[in-house]
Amino acid sequence: MLCFNSFAVVLALGGGPGASTLEVAIYQSLKYDFNPSEALFLAWTQLFLAGSIYLLLSRLGRFQWLAPSQSHRDRWLPQQPRWMVGFGRLSYLFAWLYLTLPILVLFPMALKADLLLLLNTGILSILLRSLMLAVAASFLALLLGLSILSLWADLRHSRWHHVIAGIALYPLVVPTMVLSVGLYILMMPYWDWYQWGWIAIVVMNAVVVLPFVFKQLHPQVINFHQQYGRLQADLNHDRLTCWRKIYLPYLKPVLLQVLAMSFVLALGDMSIFAIFGNDDWRTLPWLIYTLAGSYRIAEAALVSLLLLLFAFLALRWLEK
Repeated sequence: MLCFNSFAVVLALGGGPGASTLEVAIYQSLKYDFNPSEALFLAWTQLFLAGSIYLLLSRLGRFQWLAPSQSHRDRWLPQQPRWMVGFGRLSYLFAWLYLTLPILVLFPMALKADLLLLLNTGILSILLRSLMLAVAASFLALLLGLSILSLWADLRHSRWHHVIAGIALYPLVVPTMVLSVGLYILMMPYWDWYQWGWIAIVVMNAVVVLPFVFKQLHPQVINFHQQYGRLQADLNHDRLTCWRKIYLPYLKPVLLQVLAMSFVLALGDMSIFAIFGNDDWRTLPWLIYTLAGSYRIAEAALVSLLLLLFAFLALRWLEK
């Protein structure tokens, strides 16, 4: 999600009947042909496929998506044969090369970029806009996650806490393109998306990041209520004071990590911009797509490295 997803790759290469995906078909039917009925049909098809896969996997066994890493220090692990350990390390090396080489190849290509052309695209304003939208979406996702977890903690002994958790994890089952198309068509008669599409980009990015925020904060919220829940009740403070003086300071380390990852995820989601954005106020991922689609590969590589740099800086700064 930092730069191109499968939707962006297929779209940049031209799409079309011979090389397309459901997301690209939804985008083309809504933005090119302006056929909302066809877009809704394709969106329902994608939702059916994604929901069926989710139900199948959930029936086969219990699994945790986006769960925070757990320590295996106290767990017993079987001894693996030496050949299996070597095979695992070799597989890890190939995976590392597969993920790293596409980034390394950007550097020599970026040296050929035409800086004057990039400046004429208004890259500075595009960069600032992307950062502001990502920051707004990450803070909104954090606020939504904390609010849902607070409600979940209040109702954790009732049957409704499963419903609340399901609401937070809902975007994992429903694809981003489906949510975007549904919101676009629902509010189209009442909202000028050309002028106010940036609001939908912030909200939809926050919704997409919400499951990650919920799963990362969930264990810490449980620990807080187990260790300090009774003490917090005995202090007899109002909820705002407890949040400001006790709850948020306790969660601060994990909050910064979650905020950093939320910022990175919100910085690169292009499929949402494809529905609500326009060329008058582009973001960095859309600029990359525009440059790559017009065969300005060197300039697209330079902007990709710029996007990667800001994602790396955000992670390093907030995690420290």
